[in-house]
Amino acid sequence: SAVTRERLASASAWPVIAEQLWRAVVSADQAIVKGRNDSAKASMGTTVSTAVVWPDPATGRHHLSGVNVGDSRLYRIHMVAGQPALTQLSQDDVWQREDEPELIAALVRAGRPEAEVENLKARMASGDFPLKVSLGSLGGVLGRRQKIHAELDAGDVVFAASDGLWKAVPTDEMVAIWNETHSAETFVKQLIAQAQARGSTDDISAAAERDH
Repeated sequence: SAVTRERLASASAWPVIAEQLWRAVVSADQAIVKGRNDSAKASMGTTVSTAVVWPDPATGRHHLSGVNVGDSRLYRIHMVAGQPALTQLSQDDVWQREDEPELIAALVRAGRPEAEVENLKARMASGDFPLKVSLGSLGGVLGRRQKIHAELDAGDVVFAASDGLWKAVPTDEMVAIWNETHSAETFVKQLIAQAQARGSTDDISAAAERDH
């Protein structure tokens, strides 16, 4: 997965930056698709969560706007009734349980081995749903632009995490780690260390920023 952060000096620059952000995602998607012509890279792909934190001069508050493709996630930790609460800002681009018959039928039509079909059934039964789209999925991102926006309060922390992290570290533990650290850099390091300690074998990536 990939994570990008940008802080703008003026809200007036936001529309231009936002479009450039999406163009960068589409460009990466196209480059990966092209790279698949090399047989050694035929299975290449990635997810992406990318966000911009920008100021509103009229109110003095900051906003987060971003783009998400796949199952990396953007989160916000903010205060609710005096207690820190975590909100997932992005939505996972994954197949849902009700899609299982369609996916199984597609594998059968494609003549895939029975072991692969059974593996998919087991994954979905455990709540591990396969990706619906990712960068490199033959241009599939073009019609799935996921717009994300949140108005931030002073003291909020926003962070992105790949599935190798969030599948290993439950959200209540994320909040607990933030309560112990209150430092974006230390928070990210401890999240990654926790995922590694849990034996996560997928990509473990994270980036965080605290609004002031």
